[in-house]
Amino acid sequence: METEKQGRSRGGFTLAESLFVILLLAMVTGTIVTGTLFASRQYTRSMQLSQSKILCSTLMHAIGGELSNVRAVRLGADNQVQYFKSWNFNDAAHSSEEKGLLSESGKITINGGPLVSDGAYPRGLSAEIGAITYLPAQRAFRVNLIIKSRERSELINTEFDVICLNQITTLD
Repeated sequence: METEKQGRSRGGFTLAESLFVILLLAMVTGTIVTGTLFASRQYTRSMQLSQSKILCSTLMHAIGGELSNVRAVRLGADNQVQYFKSWNFNDAAHSSEEKGLLSESGKITINGGPLVSDGAYPRGLSAEIGAITYLPAQRAFRVNLIIKSRERSELINTEFDVICLNQITTLD
């Protein structure tokens, strides 16, 4: 004749076994949630970097197209471009006093209009021109372009040179 231990039924689990299973499930669920959040942040960061590279390339092409056609410049200290004339835009500036190649509200404008469409700035990306310097010996412009995230953190900070196709006159 079989005897049963007191306090234990044949068909169920003990409280300790049940608590162990609940704790194990909580740990597995926590690991899955943490991994998913990490993967989501990595995906967002990757997309942001990819889109910032596309924006940078687009702006470099547009700025290069404009500066390659410059015919006259007014320079400030250290050959910083303050004002220029080109074939596309008769008058354009790179200063806060005059409209021109400026960074207004995180978007590059020229003479008050957009240099590229709003669609070129995805996911809240913004851009600014740090400086435009004229290099007379090379007949070129050196442009510092900065791309920032929605949170205003710097994603890309690059310099590129644009060779001018025209003879450039220096304005006083």
